[in-house]
Formats: sequence, structure tokens, C-alpha cells
Amino acid sequence: MAVAPERNLLSQLVTARQGSVCHLRLDVAVTASHESGRAPRTHFLKIQIRDENDHAPVFQAS
Repeated sequence: MAVAPERNLLSQLVTARQGSVCHLRLDVAVTASHESGRAPRTHFLKIQIRDENDHAPVFQAS
């Protein structure tokens, strides 16, 4: 099965193995309260690509 160069390169960059599941971690800062002067707290999200369908990819956030 042929793999598109972009997908092959992304897979190698993210996981160093062709054909493995890619993971993306986002650092998201959200304000913990509505009080002024409070620093936002950082929460971590893990986004996993569950299905690499070109028309409707499926993601899972945890």
C-alpha cells in the first residue's frame, strides 16, 4: 500500500516509525476563576488521531 509523502513524513517525525499512531499534545492555559489578577493555570490535553480519513478524520481528546 502506497503512503502519501506528507503522511509518511509526519509519522516519522512524530513517532519515528512508519504506520504507527500519531499523537499530538497541546498545552492549554485556561483561567481558573473570574477574579482579576489571577494567573491562568495550564491544563494538558492529549489529542489522538483515531481514524485518518481524508474527508472526516476522527480525534479523541483526553
